[in-house]
Amino acid sequence: MTSSFALLLHGGMHGAWCWERVIPHLRHRTIAIDLPGRPGAGKQPPTLDGFAETVVDAINDEPGDAVIVAHSLAGIVALAAAERAPGKIRKTIFVSAVVPPSGSCFWDMLPAPLRWFGRFLLSGDRTSIMPRWMARAVFCNDLSREDQDRLLDRLVPEPVKILDTELHYKIPENIGVSYVLTTRDRAIRPRTQEEYMNSLPKRTRHFTLDSGHSAWYSRPTELAEIINAEIEDDDSSIPPGFMRS
Repeated sequence: MTSSFALLLHGGMHGAWCWERVIPHLRHRTIAIDLPGRPGAGKQPPTLDGFAETVVDAINDEPGDAVIVAHSLAGIVALAAAERAPGKIRKTIFVSAVVPPSGSCFWDMLPAPLRWFGRFLLSGDRTSIMPRWMARAVFCNDLSREDQDRLLDRLVPEPVKILDTELHYKIPENIGVSYVLTTRDRAIRPRTQEEYMNSLPKRTRHFTLDSGHSAWYSRPTELAEIINAEIEDDDSSIPPGFMRS
């Protein structure tokens, strides 16, 4: 059994709870953490540096090497953390994750109308949350009504500082990289995910999952198998058709 452990990072407006259906299917030591801005998330400020330091603290608290699984907005967090703990991170698996080119920020990746709309949604305390109807449309298109409501009831406002912080990064050569593209995603469209993959090193391994954005709810078993295979370096356990050439 490998000494590596899985460190699961949630996306914007979500929390560690989103991995609750994936964790039972993982064959390895697993930690899911709440990033700053969520109740009880810890001492770090809700900035990109604070998010990255929260990840590094979690890594340093555990023996062995981390395999980071970063969903959605956590892609930015994983990139920021990679250069801070290169000796403790073995792989990063991006799942429908935001990966802006180095030198840009999340807002830069959006068309102008969406940039304006996103800033319009900001509250006075510099947090942002989608209207419920919009979150249902983009996060829940392949979920049952019951699962939709369960997810939507748990969303929280996201500190916006992480969205407009310019990110400079170079993923260290010793860190393996994978990207899981979700083919029915309405939050981050497949074409956009392809653009994000182009920002990653050529050594990146590519997977596809027939799911919407919330793959950890709609396809937890399949997502877990990809994670297990990446931790174990064993392609034989990957479900047929999930690995891209």
